[in-house]
Amino acid sequence: MKKKLSEKQQELVALLPEGLPKMPNGAKIVLGFIILRYGSDFAKQYGYVYRSNKKLMKDTGLTEPTIIASVRKLELLGLMTSIRGKRDKDGSIASDYF
Repeated sequence: MKKKLSEKQQELVALLPEGLPKMPNGAKIVLGFIILRYGSDFAKQYGYVYRSNKKLMKDTGLTEPTIIASVRKLELLGLMTSIRGKRDKDGSIASDYF
């Protein structure tokens, strides 16, 4: 049985453009958050966004394993590339997403 999305998560999924490949809800939520937080203009100007897994967990309500699996799925679909291993100020691992 699939877990029901929260209202906030549903709003993030609603931000996604039409025509994206099929993907799990976690991947939709992560991508929706990145679109909400940074928007396409930011990505076009700078070419990347920076967010730790810990911050993505807080922002989306997803668990760390779901964040990791979601980012991997987005990479497999060609929608994102990440560079892992950087450390945030609080010691948590962060990634740059392109």
